[in-house]
Amino acid sequence: MNTSENVYNARWKGTLGTLVCRMLVPLWVLTGALFKLSERDPRLLPQPIFDLVRATDGIVGLSGLDWLDTALRFFVSIEFILVAVMIFVPSLARRAAVFILGIFVITLLVLIVPLWFNEGFDKVLKGSCGCFGSSGPNPLVVLLCDAALLTLTVCFKPRVTFNAAGMRRGALFAATAGGLGTAFAFLVPMRGEIVLPQDPTPANGGSAPLIKPVEVVEVITPGLKSWPTPPATFQSFYLPEFEQWIGKRLDEQPEAALIVPAPPSDINTGIWNVLFYREDCDHCHELMANYMSGALRHSTMCIAIPDTDPALNLEMPCKECALRVMIKGPTYVLTTPVLLRIENGVVTRICLDPEDPTQVEGCIE
Repeated sequence: MNTSENVYNARWKGTLGTLVCRMLVPLWVLTGALFKLSERDPRLLPQPIFDLVRATDGIVGLSGLDWLDTALRFFVSIEFILVAVMIFVPSLARRAAVFILGIFVITLLVLIVPLWFNEGFDKVLKGSCGCFGSSGPNPLVVLLCDAALLTLTVCFKPRVTFNAAGMRRGALFAATAGGLGTAFAFLVPMRGEIVLPQDPTPANGGSAPLIKPVEVVEVITPGLKSWPTPPATFQSFYLPEFEQWIGKRLDEQPEAALIVPAPPSDINTGIWNVLFYREDCDHCHELMANYMSGALRHSTMCIAIPDTDPALNLEMPCKECALRVMIKGPTYVLTTPVLLRIENGVVTRICLDPEDPTQVEGCIE
């Protein structure tokens, strides 16, 4: 191969590398960051990252939703900074691209591989990884795109012209753009309170909150009239701290007022099991099939989290359970299933791991 061919090959490879590292990858990362910031939903964090954030709850003086919200904005601000570096600092563009794409690929592999082996390939294809909002593509599609961009980044080095003045100018632009992006990420206000619309044709002729409960196949007893009524406005997010409910009354928790219809009238008498579940949740329905499909040891109420696709809902195994639902509208940040044992209205035990028979039996014994 002669010299001209070598130069030609080097030029087109450099051009392709520049296109990938300074245009395609920044645009890809920026799009995902903007989607996450527009929704500002902590559940958009990939499950491994979400679990890590929950595990560090309170480490810097923030806890609950405040910590989740801050963590989401922090990760978005990092993406904004890396986008600025890739665009304005040619000498660091490739390193920044490899770094962020490598993080994306590793995170998605940690998410996908256990899900694939434990629940099957079909489960991987359902839902979104949150990388591009709640309605974004499934994690496998995003992984393939990330891996393809990472391969191109590694194989094709962008063209870089070392010029001291140009490098200083690029660093200044990157610092400015990164700073503005970080400020934007943290200054965008949290989603405000929700006022549910009123049903224009309520059954009772008056006005009532627009509530869409799951079908209640049988209401065993009338609703408890003294149960807290739904508030006029709702938080945009609810993050139940179930561990802190132990020893406290169920009807005193903020989320209790969001259960519709009101629980059965004897919910505060004797022993009850209360299960928070999602209608498309395999683990939830496996727990119900194993422990609640026949004669119940104790009165049981199953409360659905209304954020699932009805087309994916599974058949309810429990025929004797009182079925309820959380009011539709707010975002509920919790992993299901969650099983509670209620004694005379007080939460006495909790099970967060449905695969731990000791925890489950401790609640339903």
